[in-house]
Amino acid sequence: MPEVMSTPQQPTAMMRFDTLEDAEKHYKMYARQKGFGVRYCFRKRSQATGELIRASLVCHRAGLKIKRKVDTQNPQPIAPERRRNTTERTNCPTRMFVKRRDNAWVVTEINDNHNHPLIKKWSLTGYLRSHRHIPEEEQQFVKLLHSCNLEPSRQMQLLTELHGQREAIGYTDKDLANLLAKFRAEHKCTDIQDTIEYFKSSQRLDKDFFYKYKLDDEDKVQCIYWIDGSARRAYKFFSDCVSFDTTYLTNIYKMPCAPFIGINNHGQSIQFGCGFVRNELSTSFVWLFETFLEAMGGLAPTNIITDQDFAMRSAIQDVFPNTTHRNCRWHIMQNATKKLGAFLVKKPELQAEFNDCVKDSYTPEEFEARWIAMVRQHGVAEHPDFVYLYEKRRCWVPAYFMHKFYPFLQTTQRSEGFNAVLKKYVNPQNSIMDFIRQYATIQEKIMCAESKQDADTTITTARKWSYNPIELQMSSIYTRNIFLRFQGEMQSLLSYSCKQMGAQEYMVDCITKFVPGYGNKSFKVHANVEEGFYMCECCKYERDGIVCCHILRVKTHPACCVLFSIIVMFPHLFSYLSDFVGCFVGFARFSKNDLCIYYLVHFCRSWSSLVLPRCQRHTYSKDGHGLRMKCSLICHHKSLARCMRCLRNR
Repeated sequence: MPEVMSTPQQPTAMMRFDTLEDAEKHYKMYARQKGFGVRYCFRKRSQATGELIRASLVCHRAGLKIKRKVDTQNPQPIAPERRRNTTERTNCPTRMFVKRRDNAWVVTEINDNHNHPLIKKWSLTGYLRSHRHIPEEEQQFVKLLHSCNLEPSRQMQLLTELHGQREAIGYTDKDLANLLAKFRAEHKCTDIQDTIEYFKSSQRLDKDFFYKYKLDDEDKVQCIYWIDGSARRAYKFFSDCVSFDTTYLTNIYKMPCAPFIGINNHGQSIQFGCGFVRNELSTSFVWLFETFLEAMGGLAPTNIITDQDFAMRSAIQDVFPNTTHRNCRWHIMQNATKKLGAFLVKKPELQAEFNDCVKDSYTPEEFEARWIAMVRQHGVAEHPDFVYLYEKRRCWVPAYFMHKFYPFLQTTQRSEGFNAVLKKYVNPQNSIMDFIRQYATIQEKIMCAESKQDADTTITTARKWSYNPIELQMSSIYTRNIFLRFQGEMQSLLSYSCKQMGAQEYMVDCITKFVPGYGNKSFKVHANVEEGFYMCECCKYERDGIVCCHILRVKTHPACCVLFSIIVMFPHLFSYLSDFVGCFVGFARFSKNDLCIYYLVHFCRSWSSLVLPRCQRHTYSKDGHGLRMKCSLICHHKSLARCMRCLRNR
């Protein structure tokens, strides 16, 4: 239904209004009902007090068109001028004079004679400029939608739903776009100052909040980095693997955005701060990584994955010399496809063998042997693109990172996924201040998602897939998301048969056509049942922190039918055990004389879930709680080292 309004009274001489705004509103309502627009001809102020004392409202066609003077001195601009719609002026005499008298506004003169046709259709009068107005309450609502990065078209759609129909909205899409431009211009001149003030206020509320920026010779911001306290605290436990990448189209300055992304004990992506750099040069990345290291108390990431950027690689080698750096396999394969695509299309057998060589090689020796055989068989040993890929093999081929912790990760998909989420919250028209606020919103969303997973793990019980006691044991150790992944491995063990090859060697053969993630390959498993030591050549335990289906298949063998008895973690996490529950578990190597197993389970729900194997050396001590057995391993890590016998007698 179109907007319905009562016919306003025609203005007459001596009509009184409380304020000038009331007089303007009444005359505009009357003008729209009649079919013409209104504008101010003049508004005069008192020289003594500076207050408005007189005003004149005229028809939108009053006056004559002002001829623009031609500037003969300056040349015409190269870019074409924007076309503008103009309204023909007819020197219409319609007008209303108002004057301030006795704290009121009085109509002193009124002329209602037009010299041009009036607009008869009500819906068309709404497009006259004087009748297009966004109410204050709707401006606040639009500002809220703008802060949520809702597109103007979606905002207009939502406003249409609220008003009932499009014609009921008293403004156009262009008016809405102009209002949004006004909102964006609020921080245009004070963007960095507002950003620094926001950082300072955040630091007052959160003592662990950290920020730092770098200025150039002209005192312009060249680099900036910030991180909140919760992310800094989380990094102490989840510094095992970091994904780093840059993205564009996030701010009006076109500065690349550089977020640091990690993985928590639920397998979720978490933020380790974010930075802006003016350019992607090695010097910019060196400053960013050094600042990141300063914020993290000097704790460098154990493993890091980036795209194939030489500036990043150089900076990582300088700042994180002991960190394992891996390039994104997807980016390298995409670049190879661009160069080799036409060549490989003609040789489908080479393309299939190339993909199998990269994906299905589990040791460097196996990869190199398969690669050499492949290039010799197909005569591409001297092909420059294949030569380049082989020379850079240690940077991207999965076989060289089988014993490094990159959980469920062979590409920068964590960073790419975060960038995709980021684009939903920000756009290229955002200021730095707008971006930082949206970044804080994303951080709150991540923390809520983590709390939800903690609640699911603590409160609810996972549905068991089988009656296997190993599954029951892992359900009390892993967090819920990781346990669901473990159940996938439990299901895959049915696709394998197991036969003993030696005293501690087992061969796990595939009995189906295909197993997700493993193909139809057979795997060799080393199992020392007495010491509780298991190792599979697929290295899933080392890569992802989850027991693979091949070890699980060996565990069902009559000679190996015992439960797991160990979980080992990173040494640098020991000092944080008393302050953190439900955290990440990493990898450390111990001698076989001290620990029976030195591989890892990375995702546990609490430190109380950690159990160590039987110890070779025990001593007894008597205290007020009775006789207890103490393990000699506790001399190094008292909070962890408890053997099975110690636990039974504790």
